[in-house]
Amino acid sequence: MRKATTAFLVALAVILGCANVPPRSGSDEEAQRFGALFLKVLRWDGLMESVKLIAPERRKEYAQKITDGKLIDKLKITEFEAKDVTRTGKDTVIMPADLSWFVEPEVTVHNEHIVIDLRYAQGAWVVEGMQGGPLPFEPLPPLPDGGS
Repeated sequence: MRKATTAFLVALAVILGCANVPPRSGSDEEAQRFGALFLKVLRWDGLMESVKLIAPERRKEYAQKITDGKLIDKLKITEFEAKDVTRTGKDTVIMPADLSWFVEPEVTVHNEHIVIDLRYAQGAWVVEGMQGGPLPFEPLPPLPDGGS
């Protein structure tokens, strides 16, 4: 009887202990893969597909930037090179990248260094902002409590 009680108490402690574990934040490797995916989608699948990878609260702003600028069918990404991510907070990273692009009918290719702001929220990475390049949109300021 004593062994059964001890086993039950140990199992209960493990279960209760696991319930108190805070949700994990995304790894740098996951962020790196997600950032590269975003760039691949921009290059191969088009701008409207990339909207799905933007933070939900920023999608409307991003989509409006695409449509107002009439870039949907005109912006062409010719090359990109994703660099290593750098953690900027518990749930945020930045990913620098080199991007080559042009807007039809122009034939001049622009080569730019961009920075993509990524945030881990609700179990997934999302794009929160992009500095530089053909579609810059500044990341939102951090929350007052220092969270993301």
